[in-house]
Amino acid sequence: MAIALQPDLASYRTAHTSVELRGEQTRGTLVPDLRGSSEGPGAVGGDVVYVDELDLERFHALFLDSLTGSA
Repeated sequence: MAIALQPDLASYRTAHTSVELRGEQTRGTLVPDLRGSSEGPGAVGGDVVYVDELDLERFHALFLDSLTGSA
């Protein structure tokens, strides 16, 4: 939810992604092909946007503020 409210908390990468259908323990797993990925939401080269890096300090501060009501 934090990223939905503040997208600048993270950097992103897009990647072509398949769903594993054959594995006994991995069925339904998303499998991104990171070889052809590119950075930034909406960048050419992928069909799913993944979080690449998250600003943990800012995230933790926002999370704690939301719990204490001091946001």
